[in-house]
Amino acid sequence: MKNNINNFLKTLEETNIELNDLIDIEKIIKIIDELQIKLNTLNYIISSNQIELNKKIEKLFISQPEVFLVLPYLVAISKDKIKKNNFLFRINNEIQNLSNFLNSPKSIISFLELSGLSRLILDGKIKNFVDFLTGIEIGLDTNARKNRIGFKNEKEIDNIITNAFSKYQYISIDRQLILEEFKNKVFLKNKKIDFVLTNHLNNKKVIIETSYYNSSGSKIIETAKSFEKLNQIISEIQNYYFLWIADGTGINLTSSFITKNSEQFNFISNKNNFVNSIKEILEIKD
Repeated sequence: MKNNINNFLKTLEETNIELNDLIDIEKIIKIIDELQIKLNTLNYIISSNQIELNKKIEKLFISQPEVFLVLPYLVAISKDKIKKNNFLFRINNEIQNLSNFLNSPKSIISFLELSGLSRLILDGKIKNFVDFLTGIEIGLDTNARKNRIGFKNEKEIDNIITNAFSKYQYISIDRQLILEEFKNKVFLKNKKIDFVLTNHLNNKKVIIETSYYNSSGSKIIETAKSFEKLNQIISEIQNYYFLWIADGTGINLTSSFITKNSEQFNFISNKNNFVNSIKEILEIKD
């Protein structure tokens, strides 16, 4: 088993990131396009001093009050929160709703001061609100990067599974499946399994979960502990087996935990060797 773990660690992918994975350009362009007219109109309030800024806000609010509805975007509040109109924050120990700060020139001036945006405007750091929001959206989008990388990894594994096993007529491949057999097990109730492969000749099933780590962190160990428990539960069911397909060199930086507990981690593979693991579990012979 120790040799298997060592082989697993030696054959991890260095990365699966491509440059077009870093930011979702189409999503950012869509958001900017939706708000561009209001943002360009808001450029009118860019001023060199507070008195000028206040006067411009008052004047623009009279003619186009709806322009100021873009302000929450400029402090990185999510689109969903803005749409639901329920972003709450605290001022002097009182809970306030952000929407109350967009309905008058006085409240808008207060919003800009409290958020720090007025300082950026008056210091000349904001020269164009379209450019400013583009930068914010790029920054926010990096938070979704891990989800994109995870989805990409799952899709790559899906392709490998399809190419390797669809030729066997007695093998079925299910994706994102909730297993009825687990409905009475608290840890697995209503859990969607990434992949389930079944050999209908011997009724053996392999339950597959996938992970990808480009960087290290405590979450790897927590996930490992969680899947160790999952493996114990699944192994109690006759002809059911668990396989964790984990990859990325982020695992290497926390490898001591897996190596130390190698006897418990006989269910781990990476993209380099998981096909053979499945064949062994399901007793597939070419």
